[in-house]
This record gives sequence, structure tokens and C-alpha cells, in this order.
Amino acid sequence: PAGEPQVMEWLACRAYLALGHENISIPRAIAALAWVAGAMPLWSIAARIASPTGAAVAAAIYLFLPYGIVASRNFQPDPLMTLASLCAIASLLRYQERPQRGRFVVAALLVGVAGLIKPMSVFLTMPVIVAFAWTARAAPSGVQLLGLAGAGLVLPVLFYGYSAIAGSLFRDQMRMRLEPHLIGTAFFWEGVAQMASRVETLPLLALTGVAAIVGVNRLARCLLAALLVGYVAFAVVFTYHMPTHDYYHLPYIAVVAIGAAVLVARFESRIGSMVIYGLCAVTAIAGSITAWPRLEEANAA
Repeated sequence: PAGEPQVMEWLACRAYLALGHENISIPRAIAALAWVAGAMPLWSIAARIASPTGAAVAAAIYLFLPYGIVASRNFQPDPLMTLASLCAIASLLRYQERPQRGRFVVAALLVGVAGLIKPMSVFLTMPVIVAFAWTARAAPSGVQLLGLAGAGLVLPVLFYGYSAIAGSLFRDQMRMRLEPHLIGTAFFWEGVAQMASRVETLPLLALTGVAAIVGVNRLARCLLAALLVGYVAFAVVFTYHMPTHDYYHLPYIAVVAIGAAVLVARFESRIGSMVIYGLCAVTAIAGSITAWPRLEEANAA
């Protein structure tokens, strides 16, 4: 093994065998379904830390941001990783609300599954655990959170540890990913800004930073701040891919969507729910119109 478990590939091959021939629409549909399904745990997260009305805005941004519409048809594990990461974060929030053994096990398992699908998910899930430690609540305790982080890493560490030892993971995957000298170059900073602008857009990213400061409650502020720090850590670790591969930024569409939900919840009483739902409709229409011409390419298979 040299990379992630081939879950998406296995599903596509099973479908090809059942159908009797290859059809590229099948893996595209699998990726799109995984992405769209992510709106459900995303709504749960936003409703918990912001408000149900803010969660509607989060879902609209997540589903209709043009890059997400186009990229969700690309047959790569990133949509599935995003879905798994959002499920893990929603489960972590449930555990934070009421620390129980059953919720601990479910949260740790979902964090592990997300890490197994793609190890980059740790930059989404682990910052959430850190955010819990920042909040003023006494439960869960630091020991419980440390145990949760450790339990969540068991599955990915076992799989990728074996891949590094028995396969070619370390040689193949790390050759061009860890390039720390790029941090001091214009190539890195300009590339990251360009990729972020293309994927989640710089205005939404800036508003997420504002939401991390003025959020309606401490948990929301700590959660957003931790996720943004995780984003920076992700860029610093993958210094070559983050300024050159736009799809590496794909999961952070969910982060800016949560940021928008927190910001809306902060001013919800002044804006009014009808205006907010109208904003959701405008987002859906504008995003669809923008993405539509990019869904078909001349001479493409």
C-alpha cells in the first residue's frame, strides 16, 4: 500500500461489475453524493454552535459555492474525507455537550475513520478537540480529551504506519510534501492566497476570521479559531501542495460555511430570519449560475 485505502475505487469497481461495463457517471455520482451528504452533519454543527437559521446559511454556502459544485464531481477521496470529518466533528460536539462512554467511543471511531480515509483530516478533527480544552467548561477533562485524541488516531496510525514500513508510503508520499524552505517564498504565499480565493474565496475566509473574534458564544469562537489554526498548520506542513493544488483546500469550504453561520447568529436578531433565508436563496441561485458553464467541457470524455 502506497496511499489511502481505495474506498471510492472499490465502490466504483463493484458498480462497474454489477453494471457489466465502465461508466464514469457512477464514480462521479459517488463523489457528489458524499459531498452533498456532508451538508447534514454540517447543519448539525452550525446549529449547535450558532443557530438553526445560521445553519441554513452554512448549508447554502457549502452546497452552492461554485468550486464545491464543480469539485464534487471529481473522483477523489476528498469529498468522502470531508463527509467523514464533518460527521466526526458533529460527534465530538455531542460528546462535549454530554461526556459519556458511548459518545466517547463513537466520536473516537469517527475521528479514526476520517483519518483512515485521508490522514489530512486530522487538521480538521484534532483542532476541534483542542478547542474544547480552550472553553471554560470543566467537562470533558483534559485527560478525557487527550484520551479521545489518542483513540481517534489508532486506526490511521495502524494503517499508515504499516504502509510506511511495508510499502512505499514514506518514499512516495513525502518526497514533495514537506518542503519547509518554501514558507519564506512569494511562491508559497501567493499560491496559497490564489488557491484559497479559488476555493472558499478570500471574503468568506476573512469573515470566518471575524466570526472567530465576535462569535455569539465562547465555544463557537474557540472552534473557529482552532480550525483556522489547523488550516495554517495544514499549509505549513504541505508547503508544496497547498499553493499548487486547489482541491487540498476543499474541506475548508465547510469551515467558512460554519464561520458564516456563527456570524449570522451574532446579528440574527437585527437582520431577521426572512432576510437570512432570502440570502440562502440568492446564494443557491448565484452559485448555480456561476458553476453551470463549468460543468461541461468541450471534447471531454
